[in-house]
Amino acid sequence: MELPDDRYIHIDGHRVRYWDEGSGPPLLLIHGLGNSTLVWHRAMAGLARRFRVLALDLPGHGYSDMPLVHFRVPEAARFVARFAEAVGAGTFHVAGNSMGGIIAIELGLEYNDRVTGVVLVDSAGLGRKIAWILRIISLPVLGEFLERPSPGRVRQILKAILYDPELISDALVEEMFQQRNRPGAARWLLWFLRTGVNVAGQRQAVQRQRRLGEFAAPLLVLWGKQDRIVPVAHAHAAVARKPDARLHVFDRCGHWPQMEHPEDFVRIVTDFLAGAETPAALTPEPGDSQAPSLKSR
Repeated sequence: MELPDDRYIHIDGHRVRYWDEGSGPPLLLIHGLGNSTLVWHRAMAGLARRFRVLALDLPGHGYSDMPLVHFRVPEAARFVARFAEAVGAGTFHVAGNSMGGIIAIELGLEYNDRVTGVVLVDSAGLGRKIAWILRIISLPVLGEFLERPSPGRVRQILKAILYDPELISDALVEEMFQQRNRPGAARWLLWFLRTGVNVAGQRQAVQRQRRLGEFAAPLLVLWGKQDRIVPVAHAHAAVARKPDARLHVFDRCGHWPQMEHPEDFVRIVTDFLAGAETPAALTPEPGDSQAPSLKSR
C-alpha cells in the first residue's frame, strides 16, 4: 500500500500530520471519526492532477497530537481554517467524509469568503439515523469495552464500512490498527462520538441539514448506495434542502466511495470543482423532481 509522504506542521501548539500533493487550486480533505488521511489515499494521486490536495489528520486522530483540550464542530472547523491559512491556502475547496462532512458544512457556512466549493461524502450531520453500533458505542462503559483496539476489531469496522470485502487488505488493517492503538486514540474517538451521537441517533447539536440552504458555495453530495453507517436517504434529503446541489450515488458502495470507486470519484469531484461543462449525465430523468443528479453507472 503506497502512501504519500507525511508532513508535519504546528497549529495552535498542536503537531499535525498532513499530506500535500499536486498543484493548482487548494482542495482540503477531511476524514471521519476514528480515521485519518488514510481514507483518501486511493484518490489522492488522481485529485492531485488538477488540485493542490491537502489532507490532514485532525487532532486526536491518525498521527496528529492527542491534545488535552477537546474540539467540538465549530472548534474543529476553526482549526482546519487555521491549518489552511498556515499552509498557504487562503481560499479553498473542501471535501469531508462522514464526521468530516459536518466540519466541511461548518466551514462552508462560517468561512464562506474562503470556501469556493463543498463536497460531502457520506456525511454525518444530515439526519437523525445512524448505524446502531455507533449508538451502542456511545453508551458509557460499553463503549470503552467495544473500542479496545485490536486487528480483529479493525477488520470488523472495515467490514461495516466497505461494500467490497476484497479491499480489506492486511496492510490496510495493520495501518489502521497502528493509528487506533496510539495512546489516547480510543479516548478521543469516544469523546468525539458522544458529542454527536447517543442511543437515539445523531444529536441535534451536530445536525446541519436545515442550514444547507444558506450555502453560498456550490455543493456536491456523494454517497454509497449500500452505506451501512449513514443511510443514503440523508443524501436525498440534503439536496432537497439546496435544490442547486448535485448528487451522485455510487452503486455497490459503502461509506467510503473514494476508496471503493476512486476513478469515478476523482472524475466527478474534478469535473464539479473545476467548473467543467455539465455532462449529459447531469440532466434529470423525465419526471424527476429532485435536484440534478449524476446517474450511477
